[in-house]
Amino acid sequence: MRFAGKYEGDQFSVRALFGQATAKGSLGKIKQNTWGVGATYQVMANGKLTSQYYRSRDISGSAIGATTSPYLSGEDTGAKFYSVGFEHSLSKRTLLKANYAALCNDAKTGTNTSGHGGYDFGNGYASENSAVTIGDDVRLSGFQFGIRHTF
Repeated sequence: MRFAGKYEGDQFSVRALFGQATAKGSLGKIKQNTWGVGATYQVMANGKLTSQYYRSRDISGSAIGATTSPYLSGEDTGAKFYSVGFEHSLSKRTLLKANYAALCNDAKTGTNTSGHGGYDFGNGYASENSAVTIGDDVRLSGFQFGIRHTF
């Protein structure tokens, strides 16, 4: 389930999101709530500042099939994401973009039955194969530069 809304003013916009993910298995059900806010502010005719903040709360419920890990749900199993940036319109169809973003896993986010996991930028919940960049208390951050052209 997901709810989202947006308000646009003359020089700014704000948005909000709430979502709840659930999974059911032979041993029970787990759920996780996520919420977020974002905003833009027009600082010049062709440029605006952008920002976002999202928080995935701790996973709650009972294990859904694996019993060997105490961290399938409970405290410190969430994550935080934030981003700040600038967008510059070259024309009605072409946009330049620069962002800084960070994703911070909580202390037990990356611990699952295989000893790997956690949130990353591309996959939502990462797999064992990407354990180099994910896990408990891991902070991923970086810059993004791009161009968007609408045809």
